Amino acid sequence: MVKYTLPENETQIFTSKYKLYLPSEEELSQELQREYRALENDKEKSK
Repeated sequence: MVKYTLPENETQIFTSKYKLYLPSEEELSQELQREYRALENDKEKSK
């Protein structure tokens, strides 16, 4: 997870994709854990 700040007096962020809703840090962490477990399960099944 990456955290960043903008320089003082900068109010614009330019991205390639815009989202109206961003998950909280906790929601993002939970989603990453779900994805990690799913990938691990897939890896185990392919053995």
